Amino acid sequence: MEKIKAWVIGEIGEYIAQKYLSSNGFQLVKYGKEMPRNTSGNHLKPYLTVCSDEGLDCAVGYAKSKYAKETPKTIFKLNINSPPYKKEFLIVNLLVNEYIQRYWWHFSEKNPLPHDWLKITQAQKKHGNQAAERLKNENREALKKFPGSGAHPGRYDFIGFKSGEYYAIEVKVNKSKLNYWQVIRLSLLQRYGCNIIVINICISKAQLLLAIAGKEPLIESIKLNAELRNSKIELPSDEEFIKILNYLMPHEK
Repeated sequence: MEKIKAWVIGEIGEYIAQKYLSSNGFQLVKYGKEMPRNTSGNHLKPYLTVCSDEGLDCAVGYAKSKYAKETPKTIFKLNINSPPYKKEFLIVNLLVNEYIQRYWWHFSEKNPLPHDWLKITQAQKKHGNQAAERLKNENREALKKFPGSGAHPGRYDFIGFKSGEYYAIEVKVNKSKLNYWQVIRLSLLQRYGCNIIVINICISKAQLLLAIAGKEPLIESIKLNAELRNSKIELPSDEEFIKILNYLMPHEK
């Protein structure tokens, strides 16, 4: 029997979690840059209506204007000198997202990838997809040196709202676990005062196949965890967090 792709299992898990959470009073918005185009969740409209779709996560337009106040340039120029304890949910999300992005920039400046996107694009035009893929594979190999072995940068699945509180919600199915950057992201959010929920769904392969066929699946169990399990992953200190947030790329200086 053909193996079910991980992304398919993930989407089924999100569907199950969304139904479960909605039935328990949560309003949900998908996390990510598509938030400005999402019309669900009236409570989020103040964020959505002012958010520009820049490809950054979590209503970056709102968070920049709110955090920058009279400095309407980029948040990166603010010389942030204190950790964002008990700041607004979306502002903490923005800053944690910036930490992860700038950590990558800081790392890649000292450990550059073998091939930039321009070189890959030119190889594709001159020599075809196979040549471009070879360069991409060399980049992927180099990425293994990056903490987390180049794993997905730890975005979670939903922003939830219930009883006046916001929640960062990640869904895991069966044996799937939080990756390196998800642990970092969710741990920092929790440290700085945000609510998090990790949902663990257990479902059989037969029920997954039913879901793929368009039928309503039955699950074996669903558990909501408001605390992260003990992890051996070392988290940045507040000082390290601030240092990386204030790291500037050459073109920003």
